[in-house]
Amino acid sequence: MPDSAITRNYNKQLFLCALLLLPLAYIADCALDALIFGEESLSQQIFHPTAHELAIRSLFSVFIVLITTLAIHFLWKSTQLERALRKHNEDLSATNQELEAFNYALSHDLRNSLTIVYTSMEMLRDHCQIGQNTQCHFLLSTICKYSEKMEAQIESMLILATSTKGALHTEDVLLDELAREIADELLQIQGKHRPSIKIGKDMLANCNKNLTRMALENILSNAIKFIPAEREGVIEIGQMQQDGQTVFFVRDNGVGFDNTQTEALFEAFTRLPEANSLPGTGIGLATVRRIIERHGGKIWAEGIPDKSATFFFTLSPPA
Repeated sequence: MPDSAITRNYNKQLFLCALLLLPLAYIADCALDALIFGEESLSQQIFHPTAHELAIRSLFSVFIVLITTLAIHFLWKSTQLERALRKHNEDLSATNQELEAFNYALSHDLRNSLTIVYTSMEMLRDHCQIGQNTQCHFLLSTICKYSEKMEAQIESMLILATSTKGALHTEDVLLDELAREIADELLQIQGKHRPSIKIGKDMLANCNKNLTRMALENILSNAIKFIPAEREGVIEIGQMQQDGQTVFFVRDNGVGFDNTQTEALFEAFTRLPEANSLPGTGIGLATVRRIIERHGGKIWAEGIPDKSATFFFTLSPPA
């Protein structure tokens, strides 16, 4: 039934309800008077009231009917609003699930196709090298380069689509041990430009270890990546108390950012101007935010241009 028809039907029912309540309220007032004062019988109170009694009881009845009608109306409106909000949330949840499923399916299919293209280009490039065709080699190298970049972007889309799926199994995790493992792995492939990484102690939280590892790895790899080669890099991982809650942080002395750009940091495939010359797809921090928020935590960042960047996040306390 259309909304307008429902509203018209509701208004008619409310009007009929008010008409029925009016004599009931009058009779109830008469009954109270007869019960309390007992000077006149109920039939005399109803059928033979004085002019003063009739006026008072009419006003009382109208007042009672008005209050009752308003209560019914607000209750109906509240029910309608709750129903509309529930439906909106259900529609939004269904839409998000469809988008995630589409994102995953599209990314998966694109990656398979791109792998075939990339393999074919590699074989063709080897063939051109044998023939010493310089122009052919250059063009194929360019195709292979951007195929690799596209493959990385598709892989990032898959990670983003799957990072918040499935049941969330949590346990007490020492984040300092996890951060130390990640730091050792990242520094091994870093070459000569290795920043100093200081990690606090007893950083305990209740979380999903695999997802939290993915989040920490993204934050740490970003911190290393954004420290200029000519600067002696320092990264600090620690915790502090804020408003009675444990807040974890990762601070670096890299290129930093303007605080007006904070929200853009966590948008998927959005990169700040400082990052245009660096490798990456712009998906890392978006994935981090989804992971932290799925744990019921919050993440935010503060930066000083050309000086530092600090990422703060919260997780559930240990069980």
